[in-house]
Amino acid sequence: AISLLELNQREEGFWGLMLFSGYLNYTYLGKKDMKDYYALKIPNIESLYFYSQTIQILIEQKTKTTLDELEEIFQSLIKKEITPFKNMFEEFVENVLSYYDFGKKEPEKVYQALVLGMLVTLRGRYEIKSNRESGWGRYDICMIPKEKGLPGIIFEFKVSNGKGEETAKEAIEQIKKMNYFAELNERGIKDQILIGVAFENKKMFLIHEIRK
Repeated sequence: AISLLELNQREEGFWGLMLFSGYLNYTYLGKKDMKDYYALKIPNIESLYFYSQTIQILIEQKTKTTLDELEEIFQSLIKKEITPFKNMFEEFVENVLSYYDFGKKEPEKVYQALVLGMLVTLRGRYEIKSNRESGWGRYDICMIPKEKGLPGIIFEFKVSNGKGEETAKEAIEQIKKMNYFAELNERGIKDQILIGVAFENKKMFLIHEIRK
């Protein structure tokens, strides 16, 4: 049983409520140091948007980062300063996510929800879309600029499985092969940034390509 009082006192109380309400699924990972560990997984796309809001709160609580600081991070991306963006994004992964946040099935949804939560500061300048059809498939995240002069940005996430940057490059190739930037092209947005992210637990590999 979960006491409602726990929701204000313990983070575990909130996640327990989400689990028993069906907003999370779990798989058993095994024992470590005489403790049982489970991986939590977002069950569907509808729940993903809810968690993008929740992750905004976790980001601020665990990293003490304000929305203004989040906006500064993505300003680096918009300006095509990929190295500063990559470094700051890696810091978020290190501080916000734990090893057991990654489920055995579709753990890329955790990264996807994290980025969606971080993108809240850009909603005035960008239309943020997730898991929408474009070209011959569904991209993970597409940022469509509302202002002239801003680049369109597409994210694709993949599990590394020990291949690191090779997998990140595969994510870029998937964006191009599946023509995920078709929606950007239709809107006349030729300045585009493609971001491929591969990860293994909290270790992240990020590759980018700029198209004009």
